[in-house]
Amino acid sequence: MRSEAENIEKVLAAIKKDELIELVTDLVNIPSPAGREGAVGEFILDWFRKSGLVPIRQVVAENRINAVGIVKGSGNGPSLIFNGHTDTVYSGSDEDAPVLGREVLKPESQPRAFLKNNRLYGEGVYNDKGNVAAFMIAGRALKRSGVSLMGDVILTAVVGEIERAPIGRYQGPLYEGGGHGTRYLLGHGIAADYAIVAESSQGETNPFSVTWALPGAVYLKISTFGQARYTPRVDHSRSENAIENMAPIIQSLHRWAVEYEQKRRYEFPGGVIIPKVNIGAIEGGLPYKPNYSPAICSVYLDVRIPPDVEPHQIKRELQERLKAEGFEVEVEMYRCHRGHEANREKIQPLLEAISEARTYLLGSPPDRIHPHWTNTWNDLNSILEAGIPAVKCGASPGLHVKGDERMSMDPEDLITAARLYAITALEICNRPLETKK
Repeated sequence: MRSEAENIEKVLAAIKKDELIELVTDLVNIPSPAGREGAVGEFILDWFRKSGLVPIRQVVAENRINAVGIVKGSGNGPSLIFNGHTDTVYSGSDEDAPVLGREVLKPESQPRAFLKNNRLYGEGVYNDKGNVAAFMIAGRALKRSGVSLMGDVILTAVVGEIERAPIGRYQGPLYEGGGHGTRYLLGHGIAADYAIVAESSQGETNPFSVTWALPGAVYLKISTFGQARYTPRVDHSRSENAIENMAPIIQSLHRWAVEYEQKRRYEFPGGVIIPKVNIGAIEGGLPYKPNYSPAICSVYLDVRIPPDVEPHQIKRELQERLKAEGFEVEVEMYRCHRGHEANREKIQPLLEAISEARTYLLGSPPDRIHPHWTNTWNDLNSILEAGIPAVKCGASPGLHVKGDERMSMDPEDLITAARLYAITALEICNRPLETKK
């Protein structure tokens, strides 16, 4: 390792478990569903100020704030971004009912942190406030320790990572997601030599693995048609009801999804991506007016695409398949984010630093990442898209957890994450700057 053991231990001594648990609890207890991250962003900015970091407030939209805190280096070493998001999947209110159903009011779905069986629960603790808190504590420990840094450590807690996209009547900043905050971040003055996306990265056998490749995502609206008919005028011998016409199309989409994830399987040196397909919504008719059959019915599809596939290829493939099967449909693409794989040579310093940090803490380097953590979309794609060498590494709920535990975190893993981030920052930011030809 480049860092002296004395400096490493000085930084690790400044990482306190009780302070980390308190910070995670504070973050979870501030509701921040996607589109309404303002309050948690202001809290983080205030925390940065009190911790002696240089705070930067980015207003992405009304009530949507990127919070940035910088641990300044001397300026003659590489800079390192830690990136995580403050928006949560669920709000903890009835608006989640169309997705969560009967589980909408479960304690685990609420933005209230609590400990149960030595695990932290609460909406957002796993995705992604636990890992955000870990790099915040790591950054403050670097500042407190007084250990010299050559390069800047840049902590970024962003909005708009949770995937969503404007469509139909769902318009405006509230519905911008899938990297919206990180793209704003990188387009408005925040840049670095390297980046670590602080998201779950469980290995096949051990925690704290690394990935540098993720799938992109395509959202498709697929519509089929019929005739509006008043119930007493319905003729069941004809295909006039668009909802009924959609039923066999859904079955066809299911068959295609099963074939697709095998056909588009993507191997890279760090793991494998198995891209999935999901029918996430269906729309047709008026719930308060079922006395009329609808003339249009639409389903909304999420298709994960590996780094070697272009979004328009998927739209074309699906259109041709449905047409060949005799279905009359219209296909509209309303989200198209490509997948990315980092240049292995450019991220090698990151891989080495994380491997050394993990070995120092846990006795062994990272193992191959489990596909569960490479099939997702997150801001690793947004950062690689901007040309910054980046990897994903963070604490996860664990490989063998079941039920509600899948949305919880072990505080010990978060402490390990904070320590790993701190050591990695020392290793990266105190490297000599490379002279570019």
